This record gives sequence, structure tokens and C-alpha cells, in this order.
Amino acid sequence: MAQLEDLKVHEKYNLLLCLFKSDYYNDPKNTDLEGKPFKQACEECTLTGFRPRMGEVAQYEHFELMRKADYVIGIVNEDSTTRGAEVQRSVFALKIDHDTIGTDKEGALKVEGVCAQKGSQEYEELVNKNTWHFTHSTRLGKPKLIKRKS
Repeated sequence: MAQLEDLKVHEKYNLLLCLFKSDYYNDPKNTDLEGKPFKQACEECTLTGFRPRMGEVAQYEHFELMRKADYVIGIVNEDSTTRGAEVQRSVFALKIDHDTIGTDKEGALKVEGVCAQKGSQEYEELVNKNTWHFTHSTRLGKPKLIKRKS
């Protein structure tokens, strides 16, 4: 299996990879910053923001990672009861508005932005070219910054 470091990153962007648990993604009570259920907003490509590591007070290093990234690539971790079974994951790409990086009422990091539309050239470059890595990596336990090629 390929390692996460083997990721063929698009040359123009720094990408911050974040893993979401499927129970968060599928729970209709969990919404984006506009109040839409997170799963629905993701499927419609209307996400306006998200809160990585929700429920955790933001640490300095979380802000530093977010400030360095151009896009957040969110990967939904669909749990499988069968080890080794391939599980399709959902992936979204949110272009970060760096002026909106802050915290929510609970102190968790939040960011706003504009989602790359599925099927667009932007989505193709950011997500589809790297889908295998995004959906098969088992080494993504916390947000990881993948730097642009120099």
C-alpha cells in the first residue's frame, strides 16, 4: 500500500488533509456554518466552512497548519467491520478564506471558505487525481499538511 507521503500533490497548493468520522458526517444535527446538515452541504457542494477536531479546544499548532494551507481536503472515514475491506469514502475540497480562521463558542478551530464543485477542473486537480491516496491511506490520524512542490 502506498504511503501518505507518496501523495502526488497538485503543484500550486498546500493541502491540509482532515479525517472525519462517518457518524459526524451522517448526523443531521451536525451542520456547516450556514446551518445545513453537513452531509447534505457536502453532497451539494455548498459547504461554507467546517470545524476540524470539533469538541477540542484549538491549539496553536492547529492555527499554524490552517494558515499554511490553501485548501482543506476533508476525507470521511467510513468505518468497516471487515478488516481489509475497501470502503468508499467521501471527499471534499474547501478553499480557505484565511480572514475567517477562528474559534467557535466551544473554542474549537473553525474556518470558512468555498467548496470546489464536484466535476469542476479545480475538484479534478485537487481531489480526483489523488482519490486513491485519499481513500486508501490508513496513516491519517490527525490533520496533515501536504506542501506544494517547489
